[in-house]
Amino acid sequence: MRLKERILYLFHRASHHLEKKKDKAWSGLSVMVFREDHQESPMRMRINYYISFFTLAIVISLPSLGLGLYIKRTLNKSPQTMLFSRRVLLSNLKLMTSEKKELMEKASEQIELFHKLSGTQESEKITSLASSKKDSTEIPFDSLGRDLVIMKSLRTESFILFDYAAYHALNQIYTRMSIHHIMPRGRPLYAGIGHITSVYGYRPDPFIKGSFSTEFHMGVDFAAAPGTPIIATAPGVVTQVVNSIKGGYGLMVRIHHGLGYMTIYAHNQVNAVVPGQRVKRGDIVGGVGKTGTATGHHVHYEMHYGASDSLDPMQFIQLK
Repeated sequence: MRLKERILYLFHRASHHLEKKKDKAWSGLSVMVFREDHQESPMRMRINYYISFFTLAIVISLPSLGLGLYIKRTLNKSPQTMLFSRRVLLSNLKLMTSEKKELMEKASEQIELFHKLSGTQESEKITSLASSKKDSTEIPFDSLGRDLVIMKSLRTESFILFDYAAYHALNQIYTRMSIHHIMPRGRPLYAGIGHITSVYGYRPDPFIKGSFSTEFHMGVDFAAAPGTPIIATAPGVVTQVVNSIKGGYGLMVRIHHGLGYMTIYAHNQVNAVVPGQRVKRGDIVGGVGKTGTATGHHVHYEMHYGASDSLDPMQFIQLK
């Protein structure tokens, strides 16, 4: 009897506890809000636990349900739709492959042009895609792989040829600078000194007055005061120095500048260099005089290139 009473007591106690919890849950959390005006009484609010839990469950379950439905629709996508997508991709792949073939054929032509511009011997030609076509029944992916291999080889060779082209361009610039440095330029007198009295070409013979006879003048004459410094118009090596007043040129200096260029400075009053001496542009090689066959004090400036008789110095005098 005591056991039965004890069980009933525990049951009633548990029921009472659950009822109390239930009442507390429905009553919820009590929140008191104080107003700004302290004279008014505070406002009390109750937040029901069950309603709060239900609202939170809805907020969480709705996005989860939507995500689940989306995944299910994606997984259950029909095979026909997948097949259609693959066909579209394959058709696009064929179009891209044909466009790449045209581009690579143009790239091959450009590489051949780079070979010619760079001055190198053309390497073994890359087989163009047009000549390497196979049966149309070939698997597109094999064709794509072959295209990629050829594209990489074209890219590598293009980089090499660009390097060759850059090297030869720089070498050409250096060669032009060297030629410009060696080539005679300017006047054989300092700037602002002297003036031209006779140019290159046919002229009346200055030693036969009153006649119509002409002679070919092989240089340009610059008149100046006696002893005016005569300067070299380019760097070079003195190959000949004549210190005798005999002969038509009188005292003269011949300088070889390289690349076939040679200059002569004649009718000098004095020579300031010796054979074998190296001179720079602007170095003094003598002084203005009228030795040899001359009518007045001047320097006869003459130019030769290779085995030619003479060149017109005016085209070089105007250079800077």
